[in-house]
Amino acid sequence: MKAGLLARVSTTEQLEGYSIDAQLQAMRKFCLERGWEIVVEWEDAHTATTDKRPKLKDALRACERREIDVLVVHKLDRAFRNLFDQLQGLARFAEWGVSFVSVVEQIDYSTPHGRLFMSMLGALNQYFSDNLGQEVKKGKRERAKEGLTNACHSPHGYTLVEGKQVVVPEEAEVVLYLFQRYATGLYSDGKLAKEMNQQGYTPPRIEYWQRATVRGVLTNRFYVGEVQYKGEWHPGQHEPIIPRELFDRVQEIRSKRKMGKTRTQNPSGNIFLLQGISYCARCGEPLWVNNGQWRTYYLCSSARKGTSCGGKYVRADRLHEQIGAMMMQLQLPDDWKEQVGEYANHVEERSDVETRRKNVQGRMNKIRDLYEWGHIPATEYRAKYNALQQELSTLHVPELPGIIKAGEHLETLSLVWEDATDEERKALLYHAIEKVVVDTVTGEIVEIVPKTHFVPLFKLGRKHG
Repeated sequence: MKAGLLARVSTTEQLEGYSIDAQLQAMRKFCLERGWEIVVEWEDAHTATTDKRPKLKDALRACERREIDVLVVHKLDRAFRNLFDQLQGLARFAEWGVSFVSVVEQIDYSTPHGRLFMSMLGALNQYFSDNLGQEVKKGKRERAKEGLTNACHSPHGYTLVEGKQVVVPEEAEVVLYLFQRYATGLYSDGKLAKEMNQQGYTPPRIEYWQRATVRGVLTNRFYVGEVQYKGEWHPGQHEPIIPRELFDRVQEIRSKRKMGKTRTQNPSGNIFLLQGISYCARCGEPLWVNNGQWRTYYLCSSARKGTSCGGKYVRADRLHEQIGAMMMQLQLPDDWKEQVGEYANHVEERSDVETRRKNVQGRMNKIRDLYEWGHIPATEYRAKYNALQQELSTLHVPELPGIIKAGEHLETLSLVWEDATDEERKALLYHAIEKVVVDTVTGEIVEIVPKTHFVPLFKLGRKHG
């Protein structure tokens, strides 16, 4: 009988002596005693409560293809932590004609007694997992009620000393400075972030201050001596940094600005077709809309952070004209439904996508290594890594029903574009386009990345055009 061994371990289990090596040794001995041939071993370093378990998926594929006759695990919960998942998995093993064996529990799924006992243990495993989760939540809620934070990191201005949050004076001065400046009503989050970077203040756990960093500080009630869990705030045991009056004044200003921004967000009445989906070809950062007195422009957001990539202002009407021309030229052939049907079921196409996904993931790992080794700066790492993540998100072979709906949308888009309002055009674009890449020096759109279901249709449209 051909056996496949599946080992999984977490950091806690390693400390308790259940390392992957220990599991494999026990399973090898078990198979040797029964005369089973071990043809493959999988080592899974992920926890059973996550779906990201590539080795388990490999094992299941091997079972489905009947590459093994029996799947051996050290303990039942090495493969399943949830009763529903366990029952589903065992049903599939039965369908594939593959046995399932647990060494510690001495369970063989091929026997009636084994199936009954396995279901009982599965229910206990689920109870343990669910109960543990409830106890963890209960413990966190009680900590918050006692005035203790459950956060993994101390907020800027504090550090953890012997289990207590202690004020760091030099950081606390920076936090107080932010609140005082904003309370004048003369500063926005972006303006404060720029000032902090120019004056060389060290931001919390990142390379430079950003608007989101400033916003996170200015809205954190931890600084007035409170802790929260699940949206509930409680008096904390730590020393406040910000007086309540100052904190309330800042929140009042923020609230008024938010209301004013809602009323006057777009006083010109312009609709920005590429807002939220346009990115700089040079650094990968998103483009921002700059609503000037006479014209509207798109600008790389790196310039707003003080780390400009050299891009220029690009007139919005120029980019809108380009995207409109591209959409109107995107004509699908008459037999597009037949062609995408072949695409969705094409084995070679799926294999090609998988190969390209592995290539992109390899490049992401290489970029991460270069950054961790100090060979490239953080700004370059983020830009390249984000671009690769975007590329990876498009590398999926979509299912046929989704492609058909996408095709019908594209047919509508090309037909109605010329007569549609800008608001309707924006809605049409957002439904089909993941990303529009713009060279902010030449002012040209250099790439359009469609959403997953639209990928094969854009290929057909380009060929047909």
